[in-house]
Amino acid sequence: MTADEAPPVQSSSSDQMPTWVPRAIILFFVGVVTLWALRSLFEDLSGFLVTIGISLFFSFALEPAVNWLERLGFRRGLGTLIRFTIALSAIAGFGWIVGSVLAEQTIEFVDDAPRLIDESEAWLQRNVDESIDLNRLRDQFLSDNGLGEQLTDLANNVVDLGATIVSLVFQIFTVALFTFYLTADGPKLRRSICSRLKPERQKRVLGVWDLAIQKTGGYILSRTVLSTISAIVTWIAFMIIGVEFPLALAAWVGVVSQFVPVVGVYIAGALPVGLTLLTSPSKALWA
Repeated sequence: MTADEAPPVQSSSSDQMPTWVPRAIILFFVGVVTLWALRSLFEDLSGFLVTIGISLFFSFALEPAVNWLERLGFRRGLGTLIRFTIALSAIAGFGWIVGSVLAEQTIEFVDDAPRLIDESEAWLQRNVDESIDLNRLRDQFLSDNGLGEQLTDLANNVVDLGATIVSLVFQIFTVALFTFYLTADGPKLRRSICSRLKPERQKRVLGVWDLAIQKTGGYILSRTVLSTISAIVTWIAFMIIGVEFPLALAAWVGVVSQFVPVVGVYIAGALPVGLTLLTSPSKALWA
């Protein structure tokens, strides 16, 4: 090599791309595509997964009672059908009773509203200002598209509206079908799932599953007992006070106050107080 010739340039190892970089880039894009596919799949199956979750909760709630009937000698399918029928009948009866009370009270309020407006006008003229005139408010209430007609239409359709909402939100038929299957074939389903697991995992899964059933069933049983006691005590109190529809409103108070967390007691009390306020403020205060 002569003096004029430059030595060949040798690339150092620091200038070369590390061997793990191409693999990391590929894994990154594969992960992004996988997450996108899982997100799309979850969005498509979200309704189904919610249905399964609700059905699983209901099956946990029913299974202790079904197990008790099975120990008494009933076949599991028949025991599930009995408990299922009782639960659905109780829910339907509760909805019909409360819906009927709301409809009847709303219609009565619409019928009495003109009289209440006239009485309010007379009281305001005597105690506040003689120039107060509520005739315009009265005419608006009684107009073809006024509040009175809207409340009447709502009252006439309140039961159907409630049934439609329940059907849309919970997809009641599908939930009932899955709940019946998960309850009737619960032990068989557990054996089928655990048969594919290692022995130590089988014990753990069965323990968690049984604990979930016990806790859920115990919660529903305790809430049912408390709601029954609450309804009976409230019914007696409403009978003494003279509240209209005491049994229906007591059932509302008992169920909502015990099964709706945190705010249930306030929602439960608002309905009977509000309905009683339309007829007697003093009774509403006692309620």
